[in-house]
Amino acid sequence: MPRFALFFLFIRLPLDYCVVVAAALTAYFLRFTTFVDWRPAQQLIPFDRYVLIVCTVAIFWVAAFALAGLYRQRRQRTVDELWRVFMASSAAIMAVVILIFFRREFFASRFIVLAAWGLSVLFVAIERICVRIVELQLLKRGYGHRRVAIVGTGTSATALLRAIQRESGLALRVVATHPRFDERAEVALLKERRGSGLDELIVADASLISPADAERLLRFVDETQVGLRYSADLFAARRTSLAFVSIGGVPLLEIKQTPLDGWGRIYKRSFDVVVSFFLLLICAPLMAAISLCVTLNSSGPVFFIRKRVGERGTLFSFFKFRSMRVGAPESLVERKKLSERPGIVPKLKEDPRWVTPFGRFLRRWSLDELPQFWNVLIGDMSLVGPRPHLPEEVADYTSSQKKLLTVRPGLTGLAQISGRADLGFTDEARLDLWYIEHWSPLLDLAILLRTPLVVFDKKGAY
Repeated sequence: MPRFALFFLFIRLPLDYCVVVAAALTAYFLRFTTFVDWRPAQQLIPFDRYVLIVCTVAIFWVAAFALAGLYRQRRQRTVDELWRVFMASSAAIMAVVILIFFRREFFASRFIVLAAWGLSVLFVAIERICVRIVELQLLKRGYGHRRVAIVGTGTSATALLRAIQRESGLALRVVATHPRFDERAEVALLKERRGSGLDELIVADASLISPADAERLLRFVDETQVGLRYSADLFAARRTSLAFVSIGGVPLLEIKQTPLDGWGRIYKRSFDVVVSFFLLLICAPLMAAISLCVTLNSSGPVFFIRKRVGERGTLFSFFKFRSMRVGAPESLVERKKLSERPGIVPKLKEDPRWVTPFGRFLRRWSLDELPQFWNVLIGDMSLVGPRPHLPEEVADYTSSQKKLLTVRPGLTGLAQISGRADLGFTDEARLDLWYIEHWSPLLDLAILLRTPLVVFDKKGAY
């Protein structure tokens, strides 16, 4: 690992320890200063003894963090990281409670125990977020990037190159690209290694590497100590949801369509119903005000209702607040002629001939999509999922893109938070297919939490 990555990997441990100690000390002062009149303390714990106890317990607290995987080398999503902080802190406080139960002389304040637990979760979460922000800001400024070379051609190599260029959080910088790892590429990469440096090779499509090139590649990696990552071949290159199974003692790889099955489907639908119901209640006054403004702003209906394609190709009525004037282009052929975006899903320019002034405001802040909470509640859509498309658009799907119809479309999704309308349809579909194959409750939560930030950023709104 580069020194930059090693530093941020190491710094988390002493910071976690200090923050846990600070949380426990804060709990102590809250109990014996701020809340002392609220409920007089029956037994005052000497501060010096308390500090000794806290410094010892904090060691085991950090050990719980380590067991929870909070010091792994691989970067974790922020939501995953905070969830592990919560679970590890809860496990640590349970150990403290058990110790108090068996050793009554430890100390008697239940408030300190609960407050130390809650404050440790809060303080560590804030500390981890601050460290992540500092790290990402430095990465955006070019610090700590690994210098990589991409070997391969085609869509996989192009997608890798675009992702690395777009996402500074990957901490990668492409210094060379080669269609194959032949003698010419080996000589060029050796010069790069000895010159400005080369940290890693990424083989975009291992199935295109000949046996001779593979032998040369492995020898190059051994001699130069350059890291190597490569894409899987055969079915693994087309499916990422794989599981190992054994039948008759023979290990097999099973291709799974999506984790959204069984209890996953039950959980997701239950979550959608509860959250959409409360969001409809909360947003009801705002939706009533928007309905009135739409009526006063231009002639026509309040809602824009179109048929969209849902799960398994079924059609449903898709609701939005009307943002366009009556008579705006409706046919797909006409919309494609006027589209700003290439591909099968058009994006119309915000021409005042078509979009009303109030409609432009609604689109800018995605307020026109609030009625879709009703679509979620009745089961036509989900809070998170692929973007719903028109039947004419779905008719142009490729065979692999038809997998998008295996789940309910979403009000928001991975593609929406990754670029909104700025993404071409191919990139959008690739992100949504990745979501389907890697779904988890934490991934849904991460997308939902990031959606308001993307809306406020107003990038790619339409």
